[in-house]
Amino acid sequence: MPLASTRTLAAALTLALLAPATFAGGTVVTSVQPGDWSSGSTWSTGALPQTFDSVHLDHEVELSLGDETVHSTTVGTSQPASLTITGGILDSTQFRIGVGGFGALKVEGGQLTTELLLVGSPGGVTDGQANLSGGSLVAKVLIVGPSGQGILNLVGSDVDVKVPKVLQIGSNGRLAVHPDALDRSGLSAIQAGDVEFDPGSRLTLDTKALKPRIGDVWDVISYAGLLAGAPSSVETSDGYAAAVVLATPGVVSVVVTQVPPFVDLGGGSAYGMPPMVLDAESSLTPGIPLTITLADAPPPLALLWISVDSQPFAALGGTVYATPYGLEVPLATGAGDVVIPTVWPVGIPAGTQFWMQAIARDTTIPGLVLSNALRGTAH
Repeated sequence: MPLASTRTLAAALTLALLAPATFAGGTVVTSVQPGDWSSGSTWSTGALPQTFDSVHLDHEVELSLGDETVHSTTVGTSQPASLTITGGILDSTQFRIGVGGFGALKVEGGQLTTELLLVGSPGGVTDGQANLSGGSLVAKVLIVGPSGQGILNLVGSDVDVKVPKVLQIGSNGRLAVHPDALDRSGLSAIQAGDVEFDPGSRLTLDTKALKPRIGDVWDVISYAGLLAGAPSSVETSDGYAAAVVLATPGVVSVVVTQVPPFVDLGGGSAYGMPPMVLDAESSLTPGIPLTITLADAPPPLALLWISVDSQPFAALGGTVYATPYGLEVPLATGAGDVVIPTVWPVGIPAGTQFWMQAIARDTTIPGLVLSNALRGTAH
């Protein structure tokens, strides 16, 4: 289907969604308290919503089992509300998130099926958010941020989203990708027909969990139809930068283009008091000062491992990241912080990465302890 036709379809369905959300033979069923979808006490009718009913959620409601079918669902009709799906199946012809109050959809398991999913109120300023971390979502048309702010969060590697006709990230929409440690080989989260990014649309890459390297790539959307536009901005945090890659036919990817000079990977031993802490300060540009600090290392000696590769493994109540190490530097400890002032050398290509971590013997345990690990990237 040509993209112009899919836009027309999306517009028509959006207008239909704005029409009175009732269906012949159905009633409006409103939540009256937080609770489970399958409990009659959750609803204004005292009974579960039926096939032709229009459901209005103004509380926190959870669907954990059962096979439910309704005409329409609105999350956040007049006040903030949420629907969490952890199991079961919900088939709702129309689904709106955030109309008269902030709305949130959380799909953690089970399945949601709909003709049209609208995240963020059309014709208004109310916000909506859809968080997908498990289960499955099938929406023929999915529109994020048509008027009110809309966010579609893809969390981790267990996300299954199918949008057979149109995926549109609107001018007030944001697609946010939150990879986890299992996602380094790629994340194919959304399977779509046509894809449209409107001017003002945004894409966010969450760098907190994975702490990616330069060049790490996640396939976010695979599409069988046409692609229009691109996100107006790609947002990251903590000194990272990323870009959207549209060159590969049928795939929208996000690639990491910049990382901070130093990233704390953690990995220090869980035991030992206080924990040994490794820190470094520098822009890692040629000729610029570099200061390495090791705090709270037990006396009399620690070894600083420096590696140009990382094959991490669990050990000593933590994780060894600086392995196989190519350089081992002995450090005299026990007289306060160990401070190593130096200068980042000239001639190391930008993007070169290395890992540092310290190990020492703690006689209070007794045993060996690890510091946290640092990953450095030349700039």
